[in-house]
Amino acid sequence: GYFGCRDKETGRFCPERFRAMATKDQIKMIEIKLSQGAKPGHGGILPASKLTEEIAEIRGVKMGADVHSPPRHAAFSNPAEMLQFAAQLRELSGGKPVGIKLCIGYPVEFAAIVRAMVDTGIRLDFIT
Repeated sequence: GYFGCRDKETGRFCPERFRAMATKDQIKMIEIKLSQGAKPGHGGILPASKLTEEIAEIRGVKMGADVHSPPRHAAFSNPAEMLQFAAQLRELSGGKPVGIKLCIGYPVEFAAIVRAMVDTGIRLDFIT
């Protein structure tokens, strides 16, 4: 994940690359996508045959190989860590709004996010 903002060697989130992208004037907000319909354990795959030079450059991936989107985020594993990551993104982007886009299967999942906001004091700027 973190296409365009990841370390080319490890594939992990790269704060320096994110800052360079997120502070551009045309970037107005940062959205962390959660639960976007990926099959558990599979994630999304962009076949190498559909990978163009433009997409490879934007996503920071190599040409000629399938591009895998993991089914979960590597930067966090629970709501409190997600909020800490959101705070990091807000800081790196120069204070731009940071929020999440999600589809909830169980109300308790959303309640856990709200509880984490109360416990950590870190608030999202929007939820869609």
